Amino acid sequence: EIMKMTLIILRALLTVLVLLPSAVEVKAFSFDSIDSGIRMNTSASSQILSVLASYVGCVAYLDRPRGDIISSLSTTVVKPSHVSGLGLFAASDFSKDTILGTYPGVLRPIDKYVHGKLQQYPISSEYVWRFTDNKMVIDPTDEFGILKTVCLGGSSDWFGSYFMFNSFQLFGKDTRLARINEPPISGDCNIYVMEDIRERTITFVTSRQVLFGEEFYVDYGKIYD
Repeated sequence: EIMKMTLIILRALLTVLVLLPSAVEVKAFSFDSIDSGIRMNTSASSQILSVLASYVGCVAYLDRPRGDIISSLSTTVVKPSHVSGLGLFAASDFSKDTILGTYPGVLRPIDKYVHGKLQQYPISSEYVWRFTDNKMVIDPTDEFGILKTVCLGGSSDWFGSYFMFNSFQLFGKDTRLARINEPPISGDCNIYVMEDIRERTITFVTSRQVLFGEEFYVDYGKIYD
């Protein structure tokens, strides 16, 4: 991920050099003096590049998507759910206490999410995970609150964040774990979660043996009911 961040910064710097040529002042060659020639004033451009590098690096770190699929991608499949919309199904047998992975998305302060995207795109709440301390959320949806197959990263907290992540697409995280639904009435859950407040991760683990073809279900708690 460090290499990816470095690549984003380098690309951004190259973009500035192309789009802001006026930042570099080239003085005309003078034939009146042997010592005169092309003089380049790089002070302004150096300052711009320094500020831009710091800003881009900060955004790349804070707004990067998180979450990983621990089990092989071939062992699960997304298809129409028995409950509603799309769901996640087992494409192989799973033993009890198998880790599927960690919940995908961008880590954001809950107040910024509630007063921003939630009001503008309420549909995003179907997939945003709220930590139990009510301080942070993990948001796997795009800038319009839609859950796509890959979370590219970005947020409205930083100017140009969505544009940067959508343009370079270097940090994409698979969002299939966000497709896991709550069970139907009288149905049972076969997934439990482990919340790590310090690391800000939500890990999905099988609570029993799950057979090929079964849909995964998890209890999201009363705040999601």
